[in-house]
Amino acid sequence: MFSKILKIATPIILISIILFIGYNSYKQVSKNTENPLNIIPTNAAVILQCNDAKKLYSNLNYADIWGHLRNISIIDSINYQIQEISSFYNQNSLIFKSHTLFISFHKVGANNSGLLFTSNFERKAIASNTEINALLGNLVKEGEYNNQPIFELQHKGYLLFVSFKGDIVFFSENKMLVEDAIRASVAEDKLLLNPSFNSAYKTISKSAEINLFFNYNYLIKYTNIFTNKPIINSDFSGWTATDLSIKKKIITANGFSAFNNSIINYTDIFNNQKAESINIVNIIPENTSLLLSIGFNNAKQLLDQKNKILQQQNNFWSWDKHRKLVRDSSNVNYNEFINELQGEVGIFNTSATQSDQQQYAFFKSKNSITASSLIQGLITDRRSYGQYSINKIRDANITAQLFGDIFNSTTPYFITIEDYFIFGSTIASLEHLIDNYTSENTLSNNLHFNNYNSYLSSKSNLFFYINPGKTAVSLKDNLQTSYGKNLNFSIDSLEKFTAFSVQMTSKKDLLLNNINLFYDTDFKEAIKEEWFIKLDTNISMHPQFIYNHFTKEKMIVVQNNDHKVFAINTKGKVLWNIQLDSKILGGISSIDAYKNSKYQCLFNTESKLYLIDRNGKNVDGFPILLPCKTKVSHSLFDYNNTRKYRILIVGDDNNIYNLDKKGKEIKGWRYKKNNKRINRKLQTFRVGNKDYILAQRKNNNTQLLAINGSERVKFEKEIQFNENSISIDKNGTLYAITNEGKLWRGTLDGNSSQLTLPNLTTKSLFAIDETGEEKQFIYTNNNMVFILNTNFETIHSFELNNNITNLEINNRGLIFTNVNELYLWNTDGVVEGFPITSDGYFNIADIDNNGKTNLINTKNGFIYNYELAD
Repeated sequence: MFSKILKIATPIILISIILFIGYNSYKQVSKNTENPLNIIPTNAAVILQCNDAKKLYSNLNYADIWGHLRNISIIDSINYQIQEISSFYNQNSLIFKSHTLFISFHKVGANNSGLLFTSNFERKAIASNTEINALLGNLVKEGEYNNQPIFELQHKGYLLFVSFKGDIVFFSENKMLVEDAIRASVAEDKLLLNPSFNSAYKTISKSAEINLFFNYNYLIKYTNIFTNKPIINSDFSGWTATDLSIKKKIITANGFSAFNNSIINYTDIFNNQKAESINIVNIIPENTSLLLSIGFNNAKQLLDQKNKILQQQNNFWSWDKHRKLVRDSSNVNYNEFINELQGEVGIFNTSATQSDQQQYAFFKSKNSITASSLIQGLITDRRSYGQYSINKIRDANITAQLFGDIFNSTTPYFITIEDYFIFGSTIASLEHLIDNYTSENTLSNNLHFNNYNSYLSSKSNLFFYINPGKTAVSLKDNLQTSYGKNLNFSIDSLEKFTAFSVQMTSKKDLLLNNINLFYDTDFKEAIKEEWFIKLDTNISMHPQFIYNHFTKEKMIVVQNNDHKVFAINTKGKVLWNIQLDSKILGGISSIDAYKNSKYQCLFNTESKLYLIDRNGKNVDGFPILLPCKTKVSHSLFDYNNTRKYRILIVGDDNNIYNLDKKGKEIKGWRYKKNNKRINRKLQTFRVGNKDYILAQRKNNNTQLLAINGSERVKFEKEIQFNENSISIDKNGTLYAITNEGKLWRGTLDGNSSQLTLPNLTTKSLFAIDETGEEKQFIYTNNNMVFILNTNFETIHSFELNNNITNLEINNRGLIFTNVNELYLWNTDGVVEGFPITSDGYFNIADIDNNGKTNLINTKNGFIYNYELAD
């Protein structure tokens, strides 16, 4: 019996001894090796735990995405500091054996920030802390705080404040932050004792190269230090712990945060809510630059829990007062209406600048007809746009009233699409959304969004998406000047950063966080929508460019069908508008009437000549009555670029009137009118040292005049032309299409000839392209395009979808329009991104002097500014 007991007892005793030794060893290690997280003040916004500081630089710079991030000046500077850190740990690997470095970001004081660096070191490897100080810099002086020494060190031109706690060294350029860390080292309130932080911390992977911890609420407060417009929401979410991974084209941070036992933060309302698919992407425009959406399966529970947060913030009384006011004035009960909603709610923006004019809100209903019937009392107006009704609603912030302040927006108009209620800030913004939806130009159909979509979870409780490449400039502009001026980058270098997203998904008692920054190596945007605006009515003229001497940029000037003239700057802001009593004929000229490099707008209606300054004011003496009414646009000539302007008007009496810049008739004008009607705006050109004025008629009675109005060239033979303008090449040869469908050529010696070309008809459009090395002739036949060389041999031909209504030449290629589309074509074919929808009125130039070509296009009363890729 004794032997049996001994056999059983012996291994138990041995195991107990091993456990005892192990426990005592653990206690000794715990005593000698403290976790740096116990030093870091609990108000940290972000903590980076770099688990292998020796390899941090090489691991980061191995990834392509990091190399592209270095195009941002501050990231490049950080990269240099990381190189120093890795070098430091490699050179002192015996002292810093763990190779683990903590970097934490803090708000310090009211409006300052600071970084705290914390690391364990091998106590046995050094004789005293002085050796650590010597590695970090030269001692300037030693102080004390809370009975703890603080060493002030000089390190490469700036000061470091260093202190120690056991085998932990911590330092910062901000002395107050080091003092906060000293207090934290002896305080009972430590990060690892914080239930929210500790629950999340337990989920991290020990094998991750970097662990990222952050507190959403503190991060919001930290961010507000740097921004012009602070984020008000301070009860969004607490601590999250993630594993950070940097791959070739994506940076990911995946991890968990914990729900609170009671409703404290906004994300606590997702507890017990099912994740939902993000289907709004099937409706919103493809140029959406920001989207915030939440998914849920119990809307009433969501409302109740949101209201608990309002109670906690002492804001519930004012919310409930508003709810009762809506109920009593409109007979709409939000507590009942909420039961008709399900699945999704959110906000989105389609502007690169996050303009309020392009902000939207939305929520999904179980049935839009039933849900609409419950809010009829709030609807004050209704108008139709196609098959959709655009409604005006009294409560312009209904989405936030129902689902929380994170959806704050002023969106007093709404439509319903596929059971979604979509709210817009203006009627025009909803018309824009409808146009994109019916054309299937939605975010889900965007190629580059789909390139990223595979990294997203199919369902989530919260989804935040922003396109950094589109919004980088706007985000920088939102920084305070002192910070923004230190953030330098080329927008072209960031355009392939097409997505940053945060997804949160409820997983039992935890909230899964998936955070991604994506670099799309395949991204290529041949045409990028910069902005759009809606004018009062449709537009029936090509947008005009007028030089603004104050901004050194081009103003866009256009008239709508109500005869109102608008001037728009390069950001899409209407600078001024003036009401005319009739239509502008032809185009608007830019003129320096006072010869002081300050430009005005010159144009005419059928009876008046206008001269308007950059502020939309009439120049003294204008408008003036024309000598004779006209149906043709004025022509502005500046011979020899002396700014001795001549304004030519073709009157209804078929006379040509020559006016100076004040509208006075010029003496010595020798034009003799005849009964052959001039049907086009006069053109001027120079060949050699001679100037010519082209007076175009419907036949070869067309004349070339001298600058004094006398006849210089006359074509004798009677040949009828079609309705299109005569083209002129650099040699002064005239080209027109005859009523027999032949190509007529007239030379400066008065001779002419005709040429029969295949597929050329009397309805063909014709143009000459001399932008390249060799001259080319282009003409159309219905929906066909033919390009010929100087021998009139066909070198290209192609077909478009519909009959071509306009043909123009530009240094970017050939521009065609048909009944509702605009094409840009070059030698590689139709440029990617084209055709675009168009009314057929457009203009093209670099309007803001950034080296990029802008295409200004009109569509259904909207003006769109597109930037073309190089």
